Amino acid sequence: MMNKFKGVAFFMIALVSACALHPDESIAEVSLFKKSGVLKSDTKVNVLVDVSEYRAGDSIYSLPLWWGSELSPPKTFIKSLTVQFGDNKSWVRFSAYSDLVNINSVDLNVVDEGFNITIDGGQTATHYKAIIYFDSEGFLLGRKVYSPSFPDEVWEETKYSFIRRQDM
Repeated sequence: MMNKFKGVAFFMIALVSACALHPDESIAEVSLFKKSGVLKSDTKVNVLVDVSEYRAGDSIYSLPLWWGSELSPPKTFIKSLTVQFGDNKSWVRFSAYSDLVNINSVDLNVVDEGFNITIDGGQTATHYKAIIYFDSEGFLLGRKVYSPSFPDEVWEETKYSFIRRQDM
């Protein structure tokens, strides 16, 4: 009886070890969120958020500083966030979305001053909403991260400022 237990234990340890030896396998695509809208100026906005599966060894997520995950690595992360504003691509700083993980949904909202991208992520205790906001010319203005349980309390707010050149 003890030998059977040792055999099963050895098999389980070998199986877990074999799985752990392959952390560099390719990233599986998880979701591609596509949203479109038209601003009050009749400018079309397209948002593409590429969410991929987290894999062990992703150096970009080496420290646990994420919204949507606590005490363990995230299951998914935003691989890229692209905004097509009219005929041009708007530049979205990596810092606007790099720490948002375990994405549940993405929405595009047109407002008087421009548009917002709302990202809902995490679950239960790690649940968050992030609003990345842009002006009517497609420039990134900032982001806010908060808990849907306490919507009036902003946990983090970042503001961006860019030199605007008319000849770009």
